[in-house]
Amino acid sequence: MTNKTIAVAGVLSFGLFALHVTGGSQSALVPALESDASDLVKAFIAVSFHGVTVNLIICSFMLMMAARSVTHRTVLTSLVIADYLAFAGLFLFYGMTRLGTVFLMIPWIIFLLIAVVATVGLLQTRGFRNVHAQA
Repeated sequence: MTNKTIAVAGVLSFGLFALHVTGGSQSALVPALESDASDLVKAFIAVSFHGVTVNLIICSFMLMMAARSVTHRTVLTSLVIADYLAFAGLFLFYGMTRLGTVFLMIPWIIFLLIAVVATVGLLQTRGFRNVHAQA
């Protein structure tokens, strides 16, 4: 049975991927690559940006797979939740320590939103199992 809430988290994750590729490349990657930084630093920036891109697409597919697979739902969803909470934490930490505000780098909001929606989906799965186990 498909867990629609986890599927929604997957759709949101694909949306985040699309925002990252379109908006992130224009607001972060392109200016960094056009800066006076060394070629080595630019290469690290490019690898980091595209590594995040790959991570987002993998997590998006993991959530969609988790929505359909009762057997693997908990492990797949939990891994994405942990990953997205880590990203949210990084954005919050560096926003506060480097910029003095969490509102200049706001991707933490959608990372946190997806993690919360996925968690609700997992809780629904557990609640559904408990209801049927008692019947």
